[in-house]
Amino acid sequence: MRRKVSTTLLIVFISIITFGLSACNRRHNNDGITENDNQQGTPIQGSQELTHAQDREVFTISTPFGNLSRIEESADAFRQTLANQDIDIQMNVISYMQDEWQDQHSLLLSKFAAGVGPDIFLRDNLLLYPFIENGFLADIFTVIDQSTNFSRNDFFSNVLDGIAVNGNLYMLPLQFSMDYIGINPNIPQPFINRFEALDRATPTDIATLYLDLIAEHPEWADFALIHGFNATQALAPEFNNAVNFAGRTANFANIEFLETLRMAFDGNQRFETPPFGWGITAEEFEVVQVHYAFSRISGVFSGIYGLFNFQDPVFINYIPLADESGRLVNRAWGMEMVVNHTANPDFVMGFITQVISDDAAEDFRLGSNIPIMPRYLQHVVETSFRSTLTQIEILPLMDNETFTIEQAITRIEEYSTWPSNTMIANYLFSPWSFMEIFSEFLESDMPADEAASQIESAIIEWLNETRPEIEPFVYAPALTLPNLPARTLTVRSDNRHTGVFQQAADRINAAWLERGENYIFEVIVEDHSWTNWEDMDSRATTLRMELMSGQGPDIFLLTNYHEIHALVASGFLQDIYTLMDADPNTNRDEFFTQALAAFELNNGLFTLPTSFGFEYVAVNANLPQEFLNRFNQKSTISLTQMMEFYLDLKDTHPEEFGHLTFNTGSGISSSHNVLQTALAAFIDFNARTTDITNPRFIEALELMGRVYANWDLDSSWGLSISEPEFLRDRAEEYVFYAINQGVVSFDAFFTADPPIFKNHIPLVNDRGYLILDTPGEHGQVWSAICVTSVADGALAWEFIREVLYAYVNPVGRAAVEPVFGSANRWGRESLASPIERVHYREHLLRTFEATYDRFYDHMQTFVGFDDPANRQRQFEAAVDRISSYNQQPMSLLTPMIPQHLFAEHFDQFKRGLISAETAAQRIDNAISLWLIE
Repeated sequence: MRRKVSTTLLIVFISIITFGLSACNRRHNNDGITENDNQQGTPIQGSQELTHAQDREVFTISTPFGNLSRIEESADAFRQTLANQDIDIQMNVISYMQDEWQDQHSLLLSKFAAGVGPDIFLRDNLLLYPFIENGFLADIFTVIDQSTNFSRNDFFSNVLDGIAVNGNLYMLPLQFSMDYIGINPNIPQPFINRFEALDRATPTDIATLYLDLIAEHPEWADFALIHGFNATQALAPEFNNAVNFAGRTANFANIEFLETLRMAFDGNQRFETPPFGWGITAEEFEVVQVHYAFSRISGVFSGIYGLFNFQDPVFINYIPLADESGRLVNRAWGMEMVVNHTANPDFVMGFITQVISDDAAEDFRLGSNIPIMPRYLQHVVETSFRSTLTQIEILPLMDNETFTIEQAITRIEEYSTWPSNTMIANYLFSPWSFMEIFSEFLESDMPADEAASQIESAIIEWLNETRPEIEPFVYAPALTLPNLPARTLTVRSDNRHTGVFQQAADRINAAWLERGENYIFEVIVEDHSWTNWEDMDSRATTLRMELMSGQGPDIFLLTNYHEIHALVASGFLQDIYTLMDADPNTNRDEFFTQALAAFELNNGLFTLPTSFGFEYVAVNANLPQEFLNRFNQKSTISLTQMMEFYLDLKDTHPEEFGHLTFNTGSGISSSHNVLQTALAAFIDFNARTTDITNPRFIEALELMGRVYANWDLDSSWGLSISEPEFLRDRAEEYVFYAINQGVVSFDAFFTADPPIFKNHIPLVNDRGYLILDTPGEHGQVWSAICVTSVADGALAWEFIREVLYAYVNPVGRAAVEPVFGSANRWGRESLASPIERVHYREHLLRTFEATYDRFYDHMQTFVGFDDPANRQRQFEAAVDRISSYNQQPMSLLTPMIPQHLFAEHFDQFKRGLISAETAAQRIDNAISLWLIE
C-alpha cells in the first residue's frame, strides 16, 4: 500500500478545523483520520488528517486501537452510503493505545469541556459517570427517537432499559450475553427438583438452596457454594436497584440479602480450582464438580456450556443468573458506543447500525454473544456456535450438533426478551471503595444493617462530593502552509514503521516553515504488513529489478531477504558516510561509531542502524559452584565458549544436569546462528578475503557436531518481561538464558534475590567483538536504513535525522504496532541505545524507570530496589555500563551473506556425510568466489 504523507496544514499539537453542520447547527473539531482518507495520493501528515476548511459535514469517532480497523471500515462504508444520497461527510477516526485508556479518559473529559469532544467514542475501560454528571452525553433513547430511520423496537429494548440510568441510556453495546447457573448432578434429587422449578436463579435462590442442603445433608458442607462466583459479584447488580443518581441518594433496604450472602459464601474461595475459560478440559470440570454445589458460567463461551446438553454433564440444568428483582444479569460485549449530546441523531444511528451490520456479517466469530439488534440474532449466534465448535474441544453432545444449536438458539431467543440488568458497576463508576465495606462485613460479625448503612453513606458522600472543575482542552491554532511545490521521498518498509516516517515528515515541515523554505515536504510510504512473510522473497526480487532499471524507492529498510552485498557491489546504494560528510551540520562523532563500523561493507556505510544493543547471556544459578565460578570469571562470552562450557557440564555432571539443553530461549543458540556468527569472524568484506579453513572455525564446527546431536532448533520466546515463574521453568531446561528483545534485558543489570539465572554478560564473536542482532527482527536494532542511488542524498539525510528522533520519541501511530495494536518495540519499549549519542542516556534512564514502573509487580525482586534513591543510582550505573559497552568493537550476529553459499555444505556436515575440514574448505571456496564476483 502506498501512503502519501504531506503537509497542507501544520499542526502544532492537534489541529482543530471547524465546519458548519447544517443538520445540527453546530461546529465540530477535526482531529483524526480514516482509512478512506489514508489511501494512495491522499495528503496527510503524521497520524492526523490535514485538509483545508470547507463546507463539509464532519463526524468524529474515538476508539481504542484494537477496534480501529473495524471502525475505519464501517466509517468508510457509511460515508459511501451517504455519498450515494448526495450527502458529503468527512468521517474522522482517532485512536489510542489500549494501555493509555486512563490518559484518554482525562483527555476526552477535557475535550468535552471545551465543546470539541467526538460525536461517538467507544467506551473501552472508560467510566461514564463524570461525563454524565457534566451533561456531556446524549440520552441514546432520545437519539433513537429523533432519528428518522430507527425506533427503539429495532433493538432489544429490554436490554437497553437494563443499561439505562434513571431512564436515560448513555451507552449502546453492540452485543450482550448472559451468565448461567448450573447445579451439581450428585446433589440429592429433591434439591435438584427445587432448582429445576426455577426459570432463572438469583443469588438468594442458590444461597437458600445451599444453606438448606447443608442443613439437611451435613456431608455437603464439605462443598463450597458455587464455582466462578463470589459474594461481591452477587452484590454488584444490586447497585442498579439501590443507587438513585438523579436524587444523589442510595438505599440498600434488603438487609436479609446481605446476611444470606455472608452465610452462604463463607469459605467459598477455599479451593484452588481452575477458572472457567478457553479450553477447559473435562478433567478440570470434574475437579470443580467435587468441590462445588453450583457452577456459574460466564463470558463469551457461556452459551455453549450453559445451553448445550452433554452426554455426561458435570453440572446440569443451567438457567440464567438474575438479580434479586428477577432481571437477568447481562454483560455488554464488543464495542460499546457513547454519544456526544451535540451529535447529529441520524448520523449517530446510521453509523452505529453500520458497525452492527458489518460485525454481523463476519463469517467467523467466537463465543455466543447476542447482537443488540434482534434481526441479526439467528445468523450471528448460529455462526458463533459453529465457528467456536471448530476451535475448542467440548464434552460429547447428547444430540447432533445442528439440533443442539437450534435448541440453544431457541432458548436464547426467549431469554433475550426478558427484563435485564447490565451492572452499572461495570461501566458507570468504580464500586471498590464501597465494596471494601462489604468485604469487611463478610469477614467480621458486623451487623447487616450497619454494613448497609455504611455502604449507603459512602455512596451518598461520593455522589454529593465537590469535584474539581474539568480544565477545557486547548487546541493550538492550525497554521496553513503556503501552496508551494513539494519535495518528495519514497520509502519502502513494513507497516510497523509507517508512523515513524509520518512523524518525521511532520518535523521536517515544521522546521522548513520556521526557516521560510519555498517548498513543503512529502513522503510516500510504500508499506506492507509485517506479518506477510510469504512475499518477502518476491519483494526483495522486485526491489532489485527496480534498482537495476534506475527506479525503486529513495529509501528502504533492510531485511535479511535483501542481498545487501550484491546491492552495494552493484552501486545501487549510497554511502551514508558521504551523506554525513556533505552535511555541514553533521559530524560522524555524533554517532556511536563502533556500531556504525559493524555495518560497514566495502569500506563504506551503506545501511544505517537506527539503534543497537547486545545479547546478554546469564548462567543457571543451580549449576555446580565450580561452573558458576568459571562463568563468573568472564566479562564476555562467545557462542564457542558457551558450547565448550555446555559440553564440559554434561560430561562432568551427566546425571544431574544432562537433561539441560543449549537453548537460551531467544534463538541465538540455534545451529544456524552459531554457524553464521562463526563465519563472520573469518570473512573480511573490505579486503574481500576469507579464512574459513582456520583451525578455530573447524573447531567450532566440531563443537556444533557434539552440541547439536539431532540438529533440532528449539523454540524461542516472545516476552514483555522475565517473570520469576517463567525463569524457574526455564531453569529446569536451560544452562544459559539470553532473551533480550524489548525491555526484557532489564534483568541483566541488577542483582536478583534470589537469583534464577545470574551474572549476565554480553555475547561476543570469536574475535571478542560484541554481537549486534539482525535488524528489525523485534530485537535491539530497530531498523536499518538504506538510501538508494536514485535518491536526493541531501534530502534523504535530512529526513533520516528526523526518523532517528522519531524512533526514540515516538508519538501516536509511531508508537503502535498496526496489526495487533500493541506497542512498537522502540522508544521507551526498548533498552537498545539510539545510534545518535545525544539521545542515548536520557532514553535509557527513561526506559529503565518506565519498565520498573510498569512491571515491578511482575519481575524478579532486585537487591536495593526497595529504596527509591538506591534504585535510581542503580539505573544510572546500568546506563554507565551500557555506555562502556558502546565504545567497544562490534560485529553483526550474521554476515548477511546468501545462505545458498553454505547451506548445502553445512547440511552435508550435519548429516555426517563430510568432515568439518571438508565442510570448511567447501564453504571457504564458495564464499571466496562470491566475494570476488
